[in-house]
Amino acid sequence: MAEKTPITELDFFELKDSLKTYLAGQSQFQDYDFDGSNMNVLLDILAYNTYNNNFYTNMTFSEMFLDSATLRESVISHAKELNYLPASCRSSQASIQVDLRNVTGSPSFVTIPKYTKFTGKASGKTYTFTTDKSYTIVPADGDYCVSDVLVYEGKILSESFRSTGKDSQRFILENENLDTNSIKVNVRDSNASGSASNEYTVRRNLFNVNSNDNVFYIQPVNKNQYEIVFGRNKFGKKPSSGNIIDVTYRIGSKDQPNGIKSFTSTQIGGYNTRITTIAKAEGGADRESNESVKYFAPKSIQIQDRAVTESDYEILLKNNFSEIQAVSVYGGEELEPPQYGRVIVSVDVKN
Repeated sequence: MAEKTPITELDFFELKDSLKTYLAGQSQFQDYDFDGSNMNVLLDILAYNTYNNNFYTNMTFSEMFLDSATLRESVISHAKELNYLPASCRSSQASIQVDLRNVTGSPSFVTIPKYTKFTGKASGKTYTFTTDKSYTIVPADGDYCVSDVLVYEGKILSESFRSTGKDSQRFILENENLDTNSIKVNVRDSNASGSASNEYTVRRNLFNVNSNDNVFYIQPVNKNQYEIVFGRNKFGKKPSSGNIIDVTYRIGSKDQPNGIKSFTSTQIGGYNTRITTIAKAEGGADRESNESVKYFAPKSIQIQDRAVTESDYEILLKNNFSEIQAVSVYGGEELEPPQYGRVIVSVDVKN
């Protein structure tokens, strides 16, 4: 019997030649013309089958490790094991000052409601910005003015889920382009009018969370979706059966509105408004890439949300400020004269 030919190549033609070499080494196929016979078709099938199996096995084992993973689902799955939340799409943010003009009746205060709309233009396109909370304007010397009003570009969407009370129930948000920083969760006792509602706050870890705290967690699922997770009455209160879970979030235009400097608004409280820009729109960004997740996920679990070394500061800054595209950190002892106990941060910001 001919000796087995070792498989050292994954190329189809190399595999086929290897099969020919193996068969030609057997007495019944000596001097056989494989290319000029029907056996050639069978060798093609065997070579294709071997090639496909080798490719599948290689891909399967590659996806088992974060460093070699290429599929988005695999990268996200490994990141979740490391308790790393890949950055979602980010909405542009701007800071403005709002002055109310010709206020009559001298009210003691005027409220800018949550989700009040403002508009700005970039490249001939109009974008809508909204507040994510209400602001109260208290007059000073007769002027109704409030500064540092933060507005965020994007559309506000809502989703509702009815809790079954089972641990197996999942709350996966449909839109892949949401900004996870904008997610708000409220849990109502029921769907009845006037039902009591409790606001839940997001947490990134389990520290100092008890079984009765109204908290929720965010974790990645599938390719680019996110899931709302509750603490199952151990690390946070779990919604009971029949509760209604209302989730609101924002979908922005990523980096397209970045750089907008001028904003307008409809009347607020029935009064004309004058908008002054304090800080132009910035921070809008696309979701985190696979390469970025593969680089930062292992380092994120290493620093454990505390900064000691220079690389710790780099990771924390990149994780919390999506507009940073490059960062350099060094200790104050490298300065001239030295500043011991100081950390110097140099960042390059997008746009």
